[in-house]
Amino acid sequence: MEGYISRTNQYAKELIEKELILNKHNAIYDYEFQKALRDAPWKEWLDKPGYFEVADEYKQRIHEWIHENEFNTVHGLQLFKQRDLINGTTQAFDEAYFRYKERKLRIYRGEYAYHKRVNPNYEFLDNIDEKNIELSQLGEPIRDNEWVIISIPFCGNGNMPVGYHAVLDDAYRVGAPVLIDCAWYGTCMDLHIDLTHPAITEVAFSLTKSTGTGNIRSGIRYSNYDDNLPIRQQNNYNHLVLGAAQIGIHMMKLFPSDWQVKHYRDLQVQLCRKLNVMPSNTLHIAMADGDEEWHKDFLIDQRYYKLGIRKALKALKKYEI
Repeated sequence: MEGYISRTNQYAKELIEKELILNKHNAIYDYEFQKALRDAPWKEWLDKPGYFEVADEYKQRIHEWIHENEFNTVHGLQLFKQRDLINGTTQAFDEAYFRYKERKLRIYRGEYAYHKRVNPNYEFLDNIDEKNIELSQLGEPIRDNEWVIISIPFCGNGNMPVGYHAVLDDAYRVGAPVLIDCAWYGTCMDLHIDLTHPAITEVAFSLTKSTGTGNIRSGIRYSNYDDNLPIRQQNNYNHLVLGAAQIGIHMMKLFPSDWQVKHYRDLQVQLCRKLNVMPSNTLHIAMADGDEEWHKDFLIDQRYYKLGIRKALKALKKYEI
């Protein structure tokens, strides 16, 4: 066993030195994404009168795209009255920061770091057991002057967040709004996402990670809001990312929401076996247990040893490692 661990350490060291394993956790960008963009029917689109007038088509198509998945289930989106085209999930976050500017944000350790960078008024939902990270528990109860963001798949480990339903119950008890961030949907498997809880006030999805359109962002926000804030007003007046929406429709036709799983899951499992780490339910993430010295460089928020493996997966696919 010692020899096996030694070989694992050497393999990990080589991949780290080649910057194929990182503590950045970007989604997989497959060459097929770029090829699909290059081959898109740009002339056909631009020859149409009122080109890119596709907001309604986009919202219907992405709703279908979310549910047409062999490996995941999503329940509860039909409960929301409003479906709004957005400039990626980040637009939903930015509006929520403004909407709840008088409230403190509660997030899990390991959550998307953007929230901490732009909104310093936050507190972690979970405390750390320094003797055994696995025994870490939810911390202070949610208060009535707070609000919550939860990512699913969870940014900290690529799976479901620990204590998800308990947090929702706690938020509902005091009337704290909850935003669910599904930006990584389309890069994951074996998740059963329940969005029926009454604490949830909005849910955001995007195509950025799943179809390689980070430079041409689009997404959808589900909510019951009908107000004067930017997202609803932009949708009411059609002041929208319509070019990005047209491209999104094109990409969804070519890349179903389970495309990445079918093309990369076996490679993820193979790579993780070589590294002696755990494959996450999200393809570009692997989880370590902290038992080996090289794991220490991948600790986030004192809670998760999380490896970004997208470059290693692409190298493995091309037989470069």
